[in-house]
Amino acid sequence: MQRPGSALSRFASPVQASTEKQGSDLERLLVDLDMSRSAPSREVTIPYSKGKKIRLNDEEYEILSEADQKATALLRRTVKNGEFRRMDQDDQKEYVEKVFARARSQAKDRLWSRRELRRRASAEVR
Repeated sequence: MQRPGSALSRFASPVQASTEKQGSDLERLLVDLDMSRSAPSREVTIPYSKGKKIRLNDEEYEILSEADQKATALLRRTVKNGEFRRMDQDDQKEYVEKVFARARSQAKDRLWSRRELRRRASAEVR
């Protein structure tokens, strides 16, 4: 929340108006659902490698970050939807989890379609 006006006007006024930051509906929902989001990891597990990981370069990491940003933008629109608001909290939580999981999964598919990452991963597994 941000309070409008100067320090003097806030001090002099007995009632303080506040304005909510844009997009706070999603943040409030995540709190209500006891969920938190974190930035994507810089390391991803190499498929079929028994858990070995590879560090992403900046360009590759940006693919994951953009996917999270797009999922967040979708959810910001979705939480304002009356149909979503009528869902019970368990269904809302499942929906939010699926949106983020789908976005990251699609981003990882894009990553693994890149020849350079596959080459580095192959060298890492040997």
